[in-house]
Amino acid sequence: MHTSIQIAKIWGIPVRLHWTFVLVLGWLVYLGIPDWQYFRGQRALWMFVSVFAVFVCILLHELGHAFMARRYGVQTLQIMLSPIGGQAILERMPKQPRKELLVALAGPIVNMILAITALPFLFWIPAEKLAHLPQFFGNPNGNTFLRLDLDERFIIGFVLLNFLVALFNLIPAFPLDGGRILRALLSMRMNKLGATRIATFLGQGFAALIVLFSVSQYNWLMGVIGLFIFVSASMEYRYVKLDSRLHSFSVKDILRPRFTRIYLDEDLQQVIQQWREGSEKNFLVFNRFEQLQGVLTSPILMEHQQSEEKELVEVLLTQEYVEIGKEDNLMKVIRLMQDEDYEILPVYEGKELIGVVDWNDVEHFIRLQKEQIR
Repeated sequence: MHTSIQIAKIWGIPVRLHWTFVLVLGWLVYLGIPDWQYFRGQRALWMFVSVFAVFVCILLHELGHAFMARRYGVQTLQIMLSPIGGQAILERMPKQPRKELLVALAGPIVNMILAITALPFLFWIPAEKLAHLPQFFGNPNGNTFLRLDLDERFIIGFVLLNFLVALFNLIPAFPLDGGRILRALLSMRMNKLGATRIATFLGQGFAALIVLFSVSQYNWLMGVIGLFIFVSASMEYRYVKLDSRLHSFSVKDILRPRFTRIYLDEDLQQVIQQWREGSEKNFLVFNRFEQLQGVLTSPILMEHQQSEEKELVEVLLTQEYVEIGKEDNLMKVIRLMQDEDYEILPVYEGKELIGVVDWNDVEHFIRLQKEQIR
């Protein structure tokens, strides 16, 4: 079952909405309507505008991260809007702590800019009404805020929302932006794994406090947010730990020295039959002089498996591959294969072909490493 739907694409970045975001929107609607019988006309319009403004502010926050990451050559795979706001899912974080720091700061800065930009609109609100606002903060359950017109509530709410989103995200608890900022600062003094461990510990502690508070106040939404932060912090730490572990391996730890050689003049249907029945799903293609000519991958074979035409391998092979060395860092090769959609790569020692790295083997190896760090 899909847990999110794509609702837009900005700068080529898919924007997806997590189903639990609906709970937040419902909660906002509930808070904004003191009496359901008045949910009509102007009130309904302003409520729609308010909910949409929340959505846009969160999206702009994540686009701030994406824009800054792009400046450093890091692509954003997607933006996920979820209960605690959203998450710009990057292909990786910048290696330099200073760059990671700026990427993490970009989101809260966007919200601060939005809040400051909206401040002049407060002068549209009569001074006598603004003078009563401190009473609202002292007693949020009172009716001070309800005495404002709908447009006045929107202006004040917009300013407060962006200030609060910025401040909340600056809390030094992973995976909030403040936790990432803390990790970046710690990474300037220690290794990234150790920095992530500290930021994760603080994040889980903060999440536990939120859950305890939600239980004492019977606030289910705060409990969901706390659990979300706790789980996200744990997942992020495991990811960084896996990344660190994979960096300790080289290609020679995963290469397959024995592989089936396919030749240009072989019948494609025979190769497809071998592909169906055998364990190898991607192949290197050679000429009769044993010179590597290209690769034949599982997606290509799958696309042509129903064809009954008699064709030779040379018709379908692709030259989308690069040569790698057995001493190359495994994590760099994995990222290369992910970025370029390589299914199989030839491995060389000097000028001698000594094996292959197949993506199926990579996935199996990663699963084994995940088991080791649980």
